Amino acid sequence: MEPEIITTGKGERFEKLRQIIATQADPVAAKLVTDLTKERDALYAQKEKLQSEVWQLQAKLRDAENLERAIELAITAHQGQTYGKWPYIYHLADVVGVLRRFGIDSEVLHAAGWLHDAVEDTDLTIKQVAQDCGSEVADIVYRVTDEPGRTRKERKEETYPKLAQSVDAITVKLADRIANVEAAKMGNPGLLEMYRQEHGRFVAELFPVSDSEPTLGMWLHLQRLMAVEGL
Repeated sequence: MEPEIITTGKGERFEKLRQIIATQADPVAAKLVTDLTKERDALYAQKEKLQSEVWQLQAKLRDAENLERAIELAITAHQGQTYGKWPYIYHLADVVGVLRRFGIDSEVLHAAGWLHDAVEDTDLTIKQVAQDCGSEVADIVYRVTDEPGRTRKERKEETYPKLAQSVDAITVKLADRIANVEAAKMGNPGLLEMYRQEHGRFVAELFPVSDSEPTLGMWLHLQRLMAVEGL
């Protein structure tokens, strides 16, 4: 009897061979096939693990490169602008510093922190942010950018709905608000009062969809800064 010619795929060929040997009722051969099957499965699992690690490293490298470009974009876009008596870049660095303070080390959120005011206050566009820093960063920047309105109150009301759809965007917005309030408490009582007047609405719109860590710790810190009891 001529041996059967196996012409199926690699995995199917192995299974076909296993079935042929199994039908021969040879215990030595059967054990060999069992051992080989385990070894093959272990190698496949190792391959999948290594591939996953490669993908993760590639993603981290991409995010790191996007962060570097975000910092460069922010410095260029805000050139000549000031935050109080300081160059505007100081505020952007403060926002990213708040994120770090609360244990948020995502390069995507850091990049959005550097660019959170760029579309609203400079000529930079969401499309440019997406091209240079990726769609994730661009989406957050879009959501923290105020919508048009005749007054600050109108702009905020139009912006809350899109903000509330993204915890990442709320996280960056919270970092911005904390940085602003901390700066205002150092010598700008008028600005601090404005934030206090906005605080109830700010919490009502954004806290219910971001009331877990790490944002919960940020909310509690903001409450202490505003000297408001309870959330």
